[in-house]
Order: sequence, then structure tokens, then C-alpha cells
Amino acid sequence: MAWNKISFKRAAKGSGRLKLKPEWSDRFTQQEKTFEGMMRSFSEDALRGHPQSGKWGAFEHIAHLSHYQEITLSRLADLIAGAPTTDVTPYRSEEDLEFLAWCQLATPALLDRYHEARRALINELSDIDPDKVIHVLVHPTYGKLDVQALTEFFLHHEAHHLYQAYRLALMSAKPA
Repeated sequence: MAWNKISFKRAAKGSGRLKLKPEWSDRFTQQEKTFEGMMRSFSEDALRGHPQSGKWGAFEHIAHLSHYQEITLSRLADLIAGAPTTDVTPYRSEEDLEFLAWCQLATPALLDRYHEARRALINELSDIDPDKVIHVLVHPTYGKLDVQALTEFFLHHEAHHLYQAYRLALMSAKPA
């Protein structure tokens, strides 16, 4: 995937710079704190439980939102390097073997990969000026996505999965 080539070198440097738009920086920070708090608040059983038979539990939502950072980073790389418009195939986690592998990770390994991918995504977003990237991605459902729209989509998508994971962990932790 393109995100490996682009960002992990910068992420490994630990530059600490955060030139994101202030509203993005605040949301990335707050949602990361929410994620970490949730992971500390629930037992492994609550995180891995499936209160709704045949549906994702909290851990699958956590694995998805963690891995989706890599998907977004890859799309961002396409957006920066691509032609003026690049078609995007909708992401389907159930068809993604990497996502299925994330679901099998031990919780500490998942947390490590979450933080690694997050630093890479933030570093990449910090190093670009969204107003100077003229390329757009064209999504069949959401239309044209520039850097701003892709970042907003990511943050809203992540917030949705944080809520779902929290709700399902609460349901799994509830005494029978």
C-alpha cells in the first residue's frame, strides 16, 4: 500500500509537529483520547463480546477504525500523487483480508498498530497544504473528495465507529 512508502519514515522520526487545521487537530486529539479511554474502561471480554448475534462486536469496530486509518492514508497518497481526478472503489471491510487479520490481533498489538497508523496519518496531513492539492478523488456514493472532504469524512466515520464500539462494549459488559 502507498501509505507505507509515504508516511512511516516521517512517523518514525516523531517530528511532533502538528500543522493541521486547528479544528482537525482538536478532533484527532479528542477522538484518540476517547479511543484510549474506551480501551482502558472495558475488560477484554466486553471488548471481544458480540451482544448482537451475527454482527460486529466492539473489537471489530475498533479493528476497523484502526485499520481504516491506513485506508485513508492510502487514499490521501492517491489524492496527492494522482491525476486531477482519481476514481475510488468503496471500501468493504468484509472483503479486506488485512482487516480480518486486524480482528485477530491481541489487544496490545492492535493498540500499537492503531497508534502507528494514527501518527502516520497525522504526519501526512500535517505536511500538506489542503488548499494547494488540486486533485480530487471521485467516490461513487460521496462524489468528489478533496483533502478537506476526505479528512472530514474520516473524522466523522471514526466518530461513528467509536460510538458503536462503546455502545457494544457497554452491552457486553452488562451483567446478564
